[in-house]
Parts: sequence; structure tokens; C-alpha cells
Amino acid sequence: MKKSTLQGMSLREIASEISQHNITSLELTQTLLDEIQRTDSKLKAYVTINPSVEEDAKTADLELKSGRPRGPLHGIPITIKDNFETAGIRTTCGSKLLKDYVPNADATAVARLKEAGALVLGKANTHEFALGVITPPTRNPWNLNCVPGGSSGGSAAAVAAGSAIAATG
Repeated sequence: MKKSTLQGMSLREIASEISQHNITSLELTQTLLDEIQRTDSKLKAYVTINPSVEEDAKTADLELKSGRPRGPLHGIPITIKDNFETAGIRTTCGSKLLKDYVPNADATAVARLKEAGALVLGKANTHEFALGVITPPTRNPWNLNCVPGGSSGGSAAAVAAGSAIAATG
């Protein structure tokens, strides 16, 4: 799948493409991972990529083939702002104090996204504890000399750059 195919598509349209078997969750996930690989060394939008996201996408594809979609976001990888806890995936809240923190449970918003069938793609950069005291090095994809601004800058930069379909912020 090409990034240009995704541009301008809504979540509903992407979900429809997956449910109609026109694209797979794995193809979509790999497209986003390729875009992260291509852009994130300059943007610094992500702090963590979910190490199991490709396996999660394969599972989503098998569930769909078996006629068991989990919900309206089935198989869609979503980027999560790094102040939302994600079970088994590092959550730093933009702070060196939490650089190795791996929660045992998901935040309510993450749990609800998963219940709707979404996959966690990765964690987006944020100001320390989302308060803006220490600003991360996230860059604006339209002008690398600027920052995207705000504690949801990593989420915004990822979506604007096309390395995320959607993100919490």
C-alpha cells in the first residue's frame, strides 16, 4: 500500500477497505512503519514503536478472515500520545524519570480503542508530563526549523507527516 493512497482517507474509509479485504491490516501497518523509518529520524514524532504491532496486525487479519471483527476500528493502527498508559509498551510521559516504565494495564482511552479493534502502532512524543516544562525535539514536518507546538506535538507531527492515520492527543 502506498502512503499516497492513504492521504485524504477517513478512518471510516480505511476501515471499509480493511473489512472489504481490499487492504490488510498488515499492509497498512507496514506502510506506516516504512513511513516512520523514512521520516522519524528528522521529525522525532515517536518515542516508542510497539514491538508486536506487526503480529497484532496479522492477528487482526486472521480474525477478519474468520468473520470475527472486533469493532469499527478493526485492524487500524493508531498512534498513542506517550502520556496514555499502554499495557506492555513503554510509557515515558516525556520524562527521563519514566524512561523504562512499562505499565501493566491500558489507560481507559487505549482500552476502548482496542475494544473497537484498533492496534497500538507506537507512542508519540509529548512534553514532560504533558505540561510543557521540558520540550521534546519533535519537529514540524512542513518546516523542520519549527516545532508542532503543544504537548500533542508528536501526535500532530505523525499525522501530518503520514506516519500515523490517527493519534490520541
